[in-house]
Amino acid sequence: MYKKYLITGVLLLVIVGLFIAIITPSPVECKGKNDKNSSCYYLLSKYDTLSNGAEQYRVDNFYPDSVMIDCFSIYVENSASIDPYLQVQNKTNKNSYVDAFTKFKEVADQLLTDVTDISNSNKCYYINDTIIEYKDKGRDFGRYGLTLDNIKNKKGYNNKGDRSNTELSFVIDTIVKRNSSGEISVLISDFIPSPKGSSENDIERYISSISNKVKGSLKSKLSSQPQLCIMLYRYNSQFDGIYYGTNDENIRYKGHRPFYVMFIGNYGLLSKLKNKSKIMNGSEPCCVYFASQNDIPFGVFSGQLKPFSDENHSGIHKHLILTDELKEKAKNKDGELFIKLKMDLSCLPIEKDYLLDTANYVIESECFYIEKIDEVSESKDKQKYTHVLTLKNNKTTLPNNNRIRVLLKAKKYDFEQYSSMAVHQEMYNSSDSIKTLGIEPLRQGIEDAFNEKSKHPLCYAVFEFLIN
Repeated sequence: MYKKYLITGVLLLVIVGLFIAIITPSPVECKGKNDKNSSCYYLLSKYDTLSNGAEQYRVDNFYPDSVMIDCFSIYVENSASIDPYLQVQNKTNKNSYVDAFTKFKEVADQLLTDVTDISNSNKCYYINDTIIEYKDKGRDFGRYGLTLDNIKNKKGYNNKGDRSNTELSFVIDTIVKRNSSGEISVLISDFIPSPKGSSENDIERYISSISNKVKGSLKSKLSSQPQLCIMLYRYNSQFDGIYYGTNDENIRYKGHRPFYVMFIGNYGLLSKLKNKSKIMNGSEPCCVYFASQNDIPFGVFSGQLKPFSDENHSGIHKHLILTDELKEKAKNKDGELFIKLKMDLSCLPIEKDYLLDTANYVIESECFYIEKIDEVSESKDKQKYTHVLTLKNNKTTLPNNNRIRVLLKAKKYDFEQYSSMAVHQEMYNSSDSIKTLGIEPLRQGIEDAFNEKSKHPLCYAVFEFLIN
């Protein structure tokens, strides 16, 4: 008898265990890969089963601390125009140069230090029309890999490529194509195109063609990797040597010149890197671009939150039901109805001050307006959300079947202050020496690519729900 009960009890435990295993959500990866070493996945929890049987999920966390970057790849342009960023004039021989630990080298060195604990592997390359891997793994790339001997390939790393001419669109296209979903790719360059032999009348057409080619490369990549993000930082470094004009004029310059660091990767991974990186936290990015996202975690509070699906409201997965009793509870002391939109913006690589400015949010609703935005302070919510947006009813009548859409606007950028179209040597005066040829058209090409691939152009994120 006891043996029979024991067997029955064991069978019940097994059945219960199998049931729990079936209904318990497991990590689901971006592209359906089941690679435990991949860092490109979302932790999804089951939200509800809709009337049509479809399962609705919400994103709980994009990239928790435990997730590593699969690969961190640094590419340094190694054309002759980069040499002056790495050297100073020899004090004993004015016709030669010696290595110096400049800001250019410091940035590369610090970036590799920044990812020590968050990247599974690091790879370093020189790039122009050829990609050359830095093979001296025992020595730091920033401090030792960017010596004059290495950048000029005197150690004979495969093929040094064409150092006299760098096709910027080819370089960016090559890196973008090589980037994988769990990888962060970094390009360090002066971002100066090489319109060799172009006349003054042709220079604008040449730079425009670079912008269009980069735009095409990014649009193609976004089709297969929609969460791709581009972040561009601008730094100033010591510069001692020859600045090459658009027709290869040798312009001797000693002082400081700008260079750029372009980060390419999933926006969630770049946000993770930004939080860890001294180099990225030490300055504000020149620009940040990624396609608008409508799967950012959020919750709406003041009433009973229920899943909602309807043919006329496709894409709306949150429905706030406000009964008369709940409407009274949701009112403040002045009798106004207010609701709280709580969001997890930790996955966005956006500056803190920008996220806390109500001017950067737009609400599409006849019944509500945005009163304020705060960081989440309640400990119980901090694990799920980072920011809370307070919305108030601005009419005497309360909403009924009201569709609400809140948009986080994308920041507007303009590189005119950094950009130069100077052609002749005499045009490189003191103000032009801190500018970069054609950088504004390049930025515009990047922006156009993301806007054309976004469901909501000029927006970072979209939050939609219904109230009745």
